[in-house]
Amino acid sequence: GDILDQLKSLQDQLKNLEKSKKIIEKTKQIELQKIETSIKNTRQSAVWLIKNVLTQIDQLFWITDKYKHKNDAFEMYLSAKNTALKEIIKSKFYKLNSQFSKINSFSDEEFSNYISQIIDLVRNVEDALRNSVAAPRFPQTMIDSLYNQFLSFDNSLVTIKSQLDNLIDSYKAVDKQ
Repeated sequence: GDILDQLKSLQDQLKNLEKSKKIIEKTKQIELQKIETSIKNTRQSAVWLIKNVLTQIDQLFWITDKYKHKNDAFEMYLSAKNTALKEIIKSKFYKLNSQFSKINSFSDEEFSNYISQIIDLVRNVEDALRNSVAAPRFPQTMIDSLYNQFLSFDNSLVTIKSQLDNLIDSYKAVDKQ
């Protein structure tokens, strides 16, 4: 009966291994779901922030018809020392604003890349504000306030992109296990 006992022991070990494998797989699935939820929440925060950023840029540079005459009082002083920046900002804005409607269909990597482009646009706006000329209708306090607002957008976007990229990396690492 010695061989039969060994066989029975091996069969029990195999059953235990199968159970362990199932537990590990289940744990992995739970971990992936947690990461997916975090990615979804991070993306939602980013969408809200990006929508706000695009609206602020549109209002400041009166790009779309919606805000056409919002800045008539100070338009000539905005980025007066570098007027080419205005055209760069408008061009990037049109592209990114039109892509915004498709944002929820972006893959996580496309979404991260889109955030990078938004950060780039925000930094152009910061440059435009640094290249503005103060005037009675566009006082330095207003320029500084707008600059700080875009600096804050910049920092928030960098943080969100970093969170998203870390979550994407975590997902890939867990998925490979």
